[in-house]
Amino acid sequence: MGVWMRALLSGLLVLASLVLGTAAFSAAWLERNVVAAEGFAALGEPLGRDPGFQAELREALAQQAADSANVPGPLAGLVAPAVERVLQGLQEAPGYGEAWTESLEASHQRTFSADDAGPAPAVLDLSPLARLATERIGEDLGVPLPAPGDVVADVGPATDWPARIASLAGTWPALAVGAGLGALLALAVARRRGAALAWLGAGVVVVGAVLWFAAGAVPSLAADQAGASPVASAFAAGLAEQAAASLHGWLIPALLGGGILLVLGLLGMALAPRRR
Repeated sequence: MGVWMRALLSGLLVLASLVLGTAAFSAAWLERNVVAAEGFAALGEPLGRDPGFQAELREALAQQAADSANVPGPLAGLVAPAVERVLQGLQEAPGYGEAWTESLEASHQRTFSADDAGPAPAVLDLSPLARLATERIGEDLGVPLPAPGDVVADVGPATDWPARIASLAGTWPALAVGAGLGALLALAVARRRGAALAWLGAGVVVVGAVLWFAAGAVPSLAADQAGASPVASAFAAGLAEQAAASLHGWLIPALLGGGILLVLGLLGMALAPRRR
């Protein structure tokens, strides 16, 4: 095989490895943080303490409580103050953390199990929090209140993206193997392996930087797709910020690894004997 042919083939293999590696990285992140229910719950857990989201959540639960409360006439005037008292302290109430986690898991279940019925919107299921709030309001009033029905807010328009994401996420092991084989073959056929390694590392750094800035744009994209209700919009915006932070956390090791490969490749080029 000629020198230029080896260089061209090595370059193409480096490019293929970078493309497959980028796809594998994205699919693995989706598998861990979106498709997996526990990962989704962990991603959304900080919103349970976010002041902006909490304000919208209180408004949504207050409206639900006012609509569902059915108390005797003499107690009707006490409902609004009780609702305000309970919801102001709901975040510190026993069982709040478990109810919020259950809400996230229920939201994930509703969103990712709807593919059999065709396109459906992503939803925020607030039913566990509504039940907790209703129980606390009943305790405050001294009167048992009826359990609320489903309290669900659409986070986005109807779409089949959950099924597509689940399908893509499951391919990450094969994509990662392909990326690794591509990198090894690129080094095997390269005439100057140090240069091939340097190009591979530089490619990882460039791709990582592009993904870093792309992740930073996720919150603004989520704002454009937010649901009609304020609580759904606040949830979408907050979850997008958490997703961007998670992606940045995943990208740091990749950027460091790419930098190490680049340095090793440059060292290999400097120390390798020159070929005539």
